[in-house]
Amino acid sequence: RLSGTLLRLESDRAMLLTKLEAIEAKLPFVKRDLAAIDLTLAQHEIQIEPTEIRPVRPMRRKRLLAPGLLGRLLLRILREHEGWLTARDLTELVGEYIEDFELLDPRHTLARVRRRLNKLAKVGILERQRDIVINQPSYDQNGRWRLAQSIRENADTSLAAPQSTLQT
Repeated sequence: RLSGTLLRLESDRAMLLTKLEAIEAKLPFVKRDLAAIDLTLAQHEIQIEPTEIRPVRPMRRKRLLAPGLLGRLLLRILREHEGWLTARDLTELVGEYIEDFELLDPRHTLARVRRRLNKLAKVGILERQRDIVINQPSYDQNGRWRLAQSIRENADTSLAAPQSTLQT
């Protein structure tokens, strides 16, 4: 019995030795793969304090026009000038009130003025007179702008009221 058990142990040892050699042959590749995984994990760890990260600002440059300023300037200009004015004329007149106006892109500024004029016309503050040009789309036609009749009358009465109180 002892000799059969020894033969079996020797064959088991030989089989385990073969498996060990196969595992040792794969060991450098497994170590290389582990090192690559460790390197990848290290790259995804936060390397700095989150409190040191500056907030991202959507606008990097300072606004040249404060919110609402364009509409107020347009209304002031239209009150001061009697009659009809084009969007280009209004854009030039707005430039007289703003310090760094020359830094603005003229096409962008004209588009902003036109958008604001259209919004003011939709709510009834302005009137628009279109130049009718045949074979030209309506959005591409020039227009002239002025304060609506009701706004002009209110402005005239509000200016006249203090004068009448001063005379009495």
